[in-house]
Amino acid sequence: MTSLLEMTLERTTEAGSRQLVYAALGGTEEEMGGGYVNHTKVDEPSDFAISAKGAEFQNRIHAELLELLPLVGSSKESVKDYLKI
Repeated sequence: MTSLLEMTLERTTEAGSRQLVYAALGGTEEEMGGGYVNHTKVDEPSDFAISAKGAEFQNRIHAELLELLPLVGSSKESVKDYLKI
C-alpha cells in the first residue's frame, strides 16, 4: 500500500529527470542561483530551509557527506577542493 507521503511527493523517473535537467540548465544563474526548483519553476524555500534549524541540518548533512563520499570511491580532499572548503 502506498503511503500518503509517497503519493504526494514521489515522481516518475521521467519527471524526476526533468527536474534535474531543468535545475541544471533551465535558466540563467541570476534566475536559478541557489533557488529551490519544484515542478520546473523556482519556488520559495520552506520556512524550515531558511531557519536556524534548517541551517544546522544542512551543515550536518554536508559534514556527513564529506565523511561518506570517500567510502564510495571519491577522494575527500578532491571533494573539499571542489567545494572550496
